[in-house]
Amino acid sequence: MTDIAAVRHSDPAIWRSTRHLPAPSGRTLAWIAIVTLAIFSLFPALDIAASKLFFVETPCATDAASLAVCGVFPARYDPVLGHLRQALQALPFIVALSLGIWVAVRLVFTGRLGALGRMAATAFWTYAIAVGLVVNAGLKGYSGRPRPIHVDLFGGDLPFVAAGKITSYCASNCSFVSGEMASATWLLCVVPLLPAAWRTMGFAIAAGLATLTGVLRIAFGAHYLSDVLLAATVTLAVHHLVTAAAVKLHRARRHFGAEILSTTSAQTRRWLKRAKEWPRRKQSWT
Repeated sequence: MTDIAAVRHSDPAIWRSTRHLPAPSGRTLAWIAIVTLAIFSLFPALDIAASKLFFVETPCATDAASLAVCGVFPARYDPVLGHLRQALQALPFIVALSLGIWVAVRLVFTGRLGALGRMAATAFWTYAIAVGLVVNAGLKGYSGRPRPIHVDLFGGDLPFVAAGKITSYCASNCSFVSGEMASATWLLCVVPLLPAAWRTMGFAIAAGLATLTGVLRIAFGAHYLSDVLLAATVTLAVHHLVTAAAVKLHRARRHFGAEILSTTSAQTRRWLKRAKEWPRRKQSWT
């Protein structure tokens, strides 16, 4: 059963709130990630061509090597775009932190989450796992892929590395994949929490912010096109996994609770029956 089908059968409230939103299956996302990585690994010129759209080559100094490429990514030094990038970087973190606090407070004061609370918890854990663990602590820390601004094709001193290739050129906070793009894509996971009348607009806004974030990361020379696309896929794939786990947990708790209730009810009925029979039994003994 797919994640969406599982939600539909085990948590109708969540299904009703998300059924009209674009939601590819986990298997589809996995194939998208595999195909995307394969394409950019076999044709690394695609990454180079996309970054060149935002790179302006300038004359090198007289003492530079004869084969050196000099230039800048002008968007990187635009103050307006810089402030915009900072706002886009902070927004998902603020939203995720707010969701985490709301879920914790709800649990402390009510002892239960409800359908909306489960959706909020799923979104929060998606952010923590996808952005915090998989992307920033995992891929960016160990991939070793230098950022465009650091490679010799764009004025740096390190060689270009194709997507998916593990190297030692970068020790930490590397190019593969984009943490900010993974974070911005996560905003799509928050859309089902909005009132029904706002969700279509919310989806359009979240998709627009994610797209803008990806374009800015490439324009700044901070990431390649493959870093951006694969980061988005990672976040959506993790969201499907977390959703599937949450649905199974909710189903197990509901089933376990039903069994306990059934057992307790049966035991209570036996006690009531014995209580009713007790006067007759006592009378027969006398």
